[in-house]
Amino acid sequence: MRDRIQDHIGSLNWGYRVQKKVDYLNAYGAFTGSHEITCTDKKGKQDKLTADKFLVAIGLRPKFPDVPGAKEYTISR
Repeated sequence: MRDRIQDHIGSLNWGYRVQKKVDYLNAYGAFTGSHEITCTDKKGKQDKLTADKFLVAIGLRPKFPDVPGAKEYTISR
């Protein structure tokens, strides 16, 4: 059931990105100007991006609390 829920959430997120014409980039980034970011992917390739606005969403790996059942019953992506 957890996998089905996560798949459904993933498909919703994909649809929103396509509908709103959002470019998604999974990379390390650093602002190099007021409207410029330099991004580095996992292979070390760098790209410079310019835009009026950026949305920077950072995330961490999930950390489960030390309680019985946490890993089995927690939904995290």
